[in-house]
Amino acid sequence: MNRGKVVGYVRSLREKNHDCDIQKDLISRYSETIGLGMPVMFIDKGAVKKRTVTEYERAKKLGIGNPETTKCFPAWEEMLSAAICDKVSVIIVDRKERLYSNLNDKMILERIIHDHNIQLLEAEYIDWPGEIKMKKVAAYHYFVPNTRKKGIRTANLIKDLGLFYEKVYSHRDWKICGLYIDDSACRRIEFPKLKDRSDLDLIICKYFYHINRKTLAFLKIVDELSDKGTTLISIEEGTIHYLTDRKDFLDQNIRSATYDCCRSDYEKENRGIQKKRFDLFYKTIASTWIKLAEYEDRSNVPGEAFKRLTEEVKKYDVVVIDTFVKLGKSVNELMDHMKQLNKPVYSLQEGLLYINEKEGIESNTVQ
Repeated sequence: MNRGKVVGYVRSLREKNHDCDIQKDLISRYSETIGLGMPVMFIDKGAVKKRTVTEYERAKKLGIGNPETTKCFPAWEEMLSAAICDKVSVIIVDRKERLYSNLNDKMILERIIHDHNIQLLEAEYIDWPGEIKMKKVAAYHYFVPNTRKKGIRTANLIKDLGLFYEKVYSHRDWKICGLYIDDSACRRIEFPKLKDRSDLDLIICKYFYHINRKTLAFLKIVDELSDKGTTLISIEEGTIHYLTDRKDFLDQNIRSATYDCCRSDYEKENRGIQKKRFDLFYKTIASTWIKLAEYEDRSNVPGEAFKRLTEEVKKYDVVVIDTFVKLGKSVNELMDHMKQLNKPVYSLQEGLLYINEKEGIESNTVQ
């Protein structure tokens, strides 16, 4: 029976230590939660390009091919050397991809784990009891490994996780409570688990389209999270605010412009109907708003009129549209156009949407 130690493995490809610190916290807390106590940590802060004589001999024993030319992760090799001597019983990581950077490393790891009956655990649901005034944060990532080429590459995923952890570390009142990663192009399994949680203050992702690629489906998810008191933040795009009901905003004195495009022949032929809808909105719902200009593209996507709007948008507090789909059927398109406008957008059908590039900084217009 294997009576070796419980160990934690940490690997970072970033220069800062924050990534490693967060990994250690997650591993230690998870180990404590499941009753394994404090693990012995093996930590690699980047790779070593050239092995020493001792490291070379160790690599050969582990079965690492071409040790004279391949990168060395000293702590990883030290941990596996202890494992083949039956000194390790459990390995805990935040994500298993930390444990290999290519197919050969993965095969070595799996062989050793199998031959020496070692249990490999990923730090899952994390809670921090007694942490008052701390915001509970979970990270979500959508990452599909390249299945068309031979081999496995994990460096990009590890770098992205480092971005998440540095974001968390930069906020002293944030505490990470989980890491959810979907890695299948066909089905998302982890995000539904994350969405079901009702204890989170924040969810961070890299890009909003990782949540859902379709504009209206994505906004529905944002609305559902908001109802639970959960804010969604993209580390690349900012904090998204989607308000389906904001009567106080509608009562303000606001300078606005309308924008529309024609997605079909029917809309081109019935442009007057849309203008009447805008007029009715200003007369009945937003009677205190001032409409300063109208912008309309005859094309089915934002074109020259939208470009003029972006050039003149500083004149307005908000842009009024019929539906957010007219700024993009996909979330990528929507975010691109929202970034160009850099103003709150009010949809007659869906509500108010705005994005703060820096989280926690509210737009004066919508406070």
